[in-house]
Amino acid sequence: MKHQQDFAMNQKTIIQSLADNQIRLALLDASLQEDLAAKQYYESLDQDHPDRRQLELFMDKAREHNLNLLKNQRRPAKIRQFKHIIPKLIKAAAIFLTVSALGLATAMAISPELRIQVLKLLINITPSYTQIIMEPKGDHLLSVPSEWGGNYYPSYIPEGYRFYAVSGEHPVRTTIYMAGDEKMLDFSEYSGTVVTHTDTEGYTLSEIELNGTIATLAEKEGKTKLIWAIADRYFILIITENAETAIKIAKSVEYIQNN
Repeated sequence: MKHQQDFAMNQKTIIQSLADNQIRLALLDASLQEDLAAKQYYESLDQDHPDRRQLELFMDKAREHNLNLLKNQRRPAKIRQFKHIIPKLIKAAAIFLTVSALGLATAMAISPELRIQVLKLLINITPSYTQIIMEPKGDHLLSVPSEWGGNYYPSYIPEGYRFYAVSGEHPVRTTIYMAGDEKMLDFSEYSGTVVTHTDTEGYTLSEIELNGTIATLAEKEGKTKLIWAIADRYFILIITENAETAIKIAKSVEYIQNN
């Protein structure tokens, strides 16, 4: 009996390990495809194209950043440690957006909204293989600006906020909502390869649990910043509201069907 129990436990452990490894491979493959697309865009630019120099500067900074990560990493990282690494890197005290100088176009508030299908991850484990697939989340549709090209979007926007603009394209996308002339909601999605900084001087910083991972919360005189990661993306939410509102928005962020 004990041997049968041990065998069953070992089989369960092996199946779980296989599932974990396949998820890792799926995330790595998605990241690789994005890197290849960025490389193709760079190679398509003329030598004197203004974006070419900006992309070179960005890639140099990203390369330096990744080398520093490798030097500091003493042992293989677990998935949970990877989820923690992005928020901890962003505790800086100066504004320096590496990719903001790319001069990307901005779509203003006249942009129509799309009703986009929200997806959920389905993992089907069998003794011989593990199937990983994104399926529609019932009939749940999310209103998203038509120019938004990101993979995630908040389903909750506080009352009184109206869509103002979308800016950027891969690897950074930002959507902005305004409430009057003084209140702003700024939600940005970043590819995991992007190195950026945000101003936290004078803010009170803390770490909170958010959807099973660790997020960095910054608070200062009615303004809140929240930084967290999902899979191979990380997000910066800036809003002129309290932390409770910011957290509610972050918890509403969902993976979307973006065709």
